[in-house]
Amino acid sequence: MTPEQLPLLLKRFDATLLAAAPGVIRQMLRTALPALPKLRHGLSAGESLLPALRQDWRDRTGTDLHEALGMSECSTFISGSPARPAPEGCAGYPQPGRLVAVLGAEGPVPRGGAGTLAVHRSDPGLMLGYLDDPTETAARFDGDWFLTGDLVAMQPDGALRYRGRADDQMNPGGYRVSPLEVETALAGLPGADDFAVAEVAVKPGTTVIGCFYTAPAPLDPEPLSAFAESRLARYRQPRLWQHVPALPRNANGKLNCRRAGRGMETRMIRLDIFSDPVCPWCYIGKANLDRALEAHPDHPFQIEWHPFQLSPQTPKAGVDRGEYLLRIFGTQERTVAAHVRLEELGREAGVSFNFEAIKTTPNTFDAHRLIHWAGLEGRQAAVVSALFRGYWREGRDIGRSQVLVDIATECGLDGAVIGRLLLGDADSDQIRAREKNAREKGITAVPTFIVADQYALSGAQPPQLWGQVIDELAAQGKA
Repeated sequence: MTPEQLPLLLKRFDATLLAAAPGVIRQMLRTALPALPKLRHGLSAGESLLPALRQDWRDRTGTDLHEALGMSECSTFISGSPARPAPEGCAGYPQPGRLVAVLGAEGPVPRGGAGTLAVHRSDPGLMLGYLDDPTETAARFDGDWFLTGDLVAMQPDGALRYRGRADDQMNPGGYRVSPLEVETALAGLPGADDFAVAEVAVKPGTTVIGCFYTAPAPLDPEPLSAFAESRLARYRQPRLWQHVPALPRNANGKLNCRRAGRGMETRMIRLDIFSDPVCPWCYIGKANLDRALEAHPDHPFQIEWHPFQLSPQTPKAGVDRGEYLLRIFGTQERTVAAHVRLEELGREAGVSFNFEAIKTTPNTFDAHRLIHWAGLEGRQAAVVSALFRGYWREGRDIGRSQVLVDIATECGLDGAVIGRLLLGDADSDQIRAREKNAREKGITAVPTFIVADQYALSGAQPPQLWGQVIDELAAQGKA
């Protein structure tokens, strides 16, 4: 029996009640529901019921959908009901006869405050203990209170607003974030049939929020990021968007977010790119890589851009572009020939050069600082693209602080913050140390691509080669 078949079963047997996990209900609502005149209401359990899904059920069936919160140790003990529906965004009320409290580190939490949902030892539905495991049983009690591990806030009328599991809390960048709060804010994610968020390790010591979604085909991440930005604070926004064939659910339809996060970590492969915004081969190399990634939307790469200055000795104010080119190529004829060749390769890669617009060869140290800060905000790809485009197509002097502030603002960063950072030496030592480390590793030219900390590719590789790399990595992942 599939969720798509349930509506027909409800109709055939004139079902009056339906109990199912939210994931099952969500799939049911994607089908053409028959008229269900006998249905009185639905009951949702197994994971948190998002307000948007409850409203969708109401609109489609004309009945209410009530949530039930429980666990094996004490069965269902919090719920809404036709006699007392849960307020919007709340799971429900303690059932009659159940003894519950919301506890913090210092004891009971005032109404409205968040804490751990606890059940008193005398509650008639609470287990006697874990079989043959008194140590584990004792560990779950705080005095006479059994700690469920569910984070809730009790409203003034006694309704409980579910905040997620204590052991499911995400901690990207040192901020504690509830998956439920993020998923609630992302309700209606454009193009996605279903989705969930989880914390994902992208490198040792660094985690971000990843969003896993199902859809007929992979979605463009930029509109998804814009949607998230319009609804969530920066530290709560997903930095990774991963199309998956299905979300990991158990036989009852309950979602396993931590398994999803581990699955993404398993699939992700680091691609470290060393480049300089004033390197034309880096510009072409990025364009070729982008074409390959667009053709392989399920690619495994987690990309990070690293600093490497072609001309670190360039004065902070930059140098005249004509003088710089004459020093590099020796004659005007050689300069023209190099430009013609770059224009040809650029057309093949889908990018263009406007050499006439470029008046200055800048010092790119501050541009690399901006790329670093953009990485912390999940905007690195956008900023790198804007720097390449700004310099090579628009002739912007990307060595000037105001130009960098403008680019940062255009890419969704806080321009005022970037401006203040550029006035000082913030992260300068880190940028120098990273570039020194790259040179010590043997990197002498850009672009250089390091795949999975093992394989190095130098130069503007064609998209066909990147396609082969991605296909080989996919084959290895399936082996």
